Amino acid sequence: MKKNVEKEAQSKKSLFSKILTWVLGSFVGVLLVVQVTGFISARNNFGVSSFMGYQSFVVLTDSMEPELPVGNGVIVKKVDVETLVASTTPEAKDGDIITFFRSSDELIITHRIIEVIDDGDGTLTFKCLGDNLNAQTCPTEGCTIANSDLVPEEFVMGKVIGSSVALGAISRFFSSPITTLFLVLIPLGAVFASSIVDFIKAAKMRPEEEKENPKVLSDEELSDEEFVKIKEQEKLLVIKEMEKERLRKEMEDEIKKGESSLEETKKE
Repeated sequence: MKKNVEKEAQSKKSLFSKILTWVLGSFVGVLLVVQVTGFISARNNFGVSSFMGYQSFVVLTDSMEPELPVGNGVIVKKVDVETLVASTTPEAKDGDIITFFRSSDELIITHRIIEVIDDGDGTLTFKCLGDNLNAQTCPTEGCTIANSDLVPEEFVMGKVIGSSVALGAISRFFSSPITTLFLVLIPLGAVFASSIVDFIKAAKMRPEEEKENPKVLSDEELSDEEFVKIKEQEKLLVIKEMEKERLRKEMEDEIKKGESSLEETKKE
């Protein structure tokens, strides 16, 4: 009864270990897929990872305050550039906010569209300017329309569709190489440790199972010495049986002789 309870407990532990290994392995697999997908998409998106057209950024300057404070995370979605609209006036600040690649200094910028320019060849150029005209990135006298960026449509990465402080904190946390390393190493280490524990348990259980269920070895699996011993034992058993048979026959012969002598005596 005790052995059955122990076996049942071991079986539950083994099942839990398998589930844990599967979950951690799946987590590592998903991380690797995300990393590979992000790496591939970044090659065609100015070095920024994109997932199904969505990208995330962290605001690093005060050029869009108070709309987008420093440290906020923003979600940017790729959209048809023809759907983008400009502010009714530069002061109105009611136009779309876009993220774009500025080729002059190879920076990723997030500013508001203040004017949409039709190039006349079927393409558009967007004039963009930050909301905060007294930002640290502006000249000493402040930013003006003269400081706006002209952004060809091929450099538009997408439209800002949402932002939050929490998203910024999460983005900074996961963008750290150390975090990524730990997120991969910890699950892999747990899977490896679980595998080692299962191997040790299996190694310990095997001798116990062999004691409970002795294995019958074939002639090929026996060593020469073991084979000779077994053959000698078989010979002894055969000799004993033969000796028993001989004694039985002798006894039968003696009985028959006794019966014959008795009959002869009666006849006399």
